Amino acid sequence: MLFVGAVGAWMQGAVVLGALGGLVVEETPLARADVVIVMTNVPRVAAEAAVVVKAGYAPRVVVFPALPRPDDDVLRMLGIDAVLEHDIVVRVLRASGVPAQRIDLLPHAPDGTNEAAREIGRYARTHGMTRVIAITERSHTRRTARLLRRELPEHGVVMVRAAPHDEFDPDTWWQNRGNARELAMEALRWGNSFALRDWWHTTRPTTATHGATTVP
Repeated sequence: MLFVGAVGAWMQGAVVLGALGGLVVEETPLARADVVIVMTNVPRVAAEAAVVVKAGYAPRVVVFPALPRPDDDVLRMLGIDAVLEHDIVVRVLRASGVPAQRIDLLPHAPDGTNEAAREIGRYARTHGMTRVIAITERSHTRRTARLLRRELPEHGVVMVRAAPHDEFDPDTWWQNRGNARELAMEALRWGNSFALRDWWHTTRPTTATHGATTVP
């Protein structure tokens, strides 16, 4: 009887923990959109964006430029070509069959998801877009969706999804050190995004352009 009770308690605890992991995840059924956004410069995210574009859900894909890295200067001093993260993303898109003329590079490198959402909001208003598909890491999906819905024009539609091979599993996150660490970090990101209102955000000049350039 004691054993049965222990098993029942363990199963109930697993259900609760799985529900906790699910709080940060949103997977939206796809429909026709104006653009697909690569929200983070990760190859598997870019590969999934290519799948979505090639499936006909949107005519274009948008990529953010990468922030400068502290070690880039060291590489340049040594004459080593520093490949930027967004260059790798563009290469993944091209290698996956997305033509260069359908890939746009935004003008600003965002410092965090809040700033990325603001940039997308500006881009959407400038180009008359109201429907977007955002591809990001699974633990970021629900926060990304909420931020984008806040920034898009009225009646805007946001769909989010993660790459199929994303490592974060909301149902078993407590069994993996990396997943547990990621969920803890995402909880802090929620606090920064919505409680602190992105305390460390970068203020863009009001005269800044919100266009995008097609990659060569």
